[in-house]
Amino acid sequence: MTDPVESQSPAEALEAIRSTRARLAGHVSKASWNYDVKYAALVGGMVAGQGLPFPWHLVATGVFVLLLVLLLRGWVQRTGVMVTGVSPPKARWVAIGFGLLMAVAMVGVLLGTRKTGLWLIPVGGGLVSAVLALISSRLWWKIYADETGMSVR
Repeated sequence: MTDPVESQSPAEALEAIRSTRARLAGHVSKASWNYDVKYAALVGGMVAGQGLPFPWHLVATGVFVLLLVLLLRGWVQRTGVMVTGVSPPKARWVAIGFGLLMAVAMVGVLLGTRKTGLWLIPVGGGLVSAVLALISSRLWWKIYADETGMSVR
């Protein structure tokens, strides 16, 4: 049995690539505001959870990480495409920068709440983090679309 790729002309191979890319773009373009809002709410909850007393802040972190994994798995099952934050290269820096920013926010909420006891610190930190998560997620998708040449809503 011959490999179908070996029997293709260069023009047929290019058309197959275009067709596959268009099909992939259709799946990836399903990156909706719905996903981004859920993602932002979970990130905000994880940051706000750092204001809980020991050991509940650790439990909150675990629960929110699990919910983020389930959100990603649901998106992969719905679209059939696994898109990670570390590819393509320019989009990677948005993901890394946001991850570092959220790590700082989590530590800030944890320490700020422990020192002051103010419940507004985790609430405010969670809200600000959720807004930043929404902005960075939309920015990541825009850069991803620009780098891959795909249309993303």
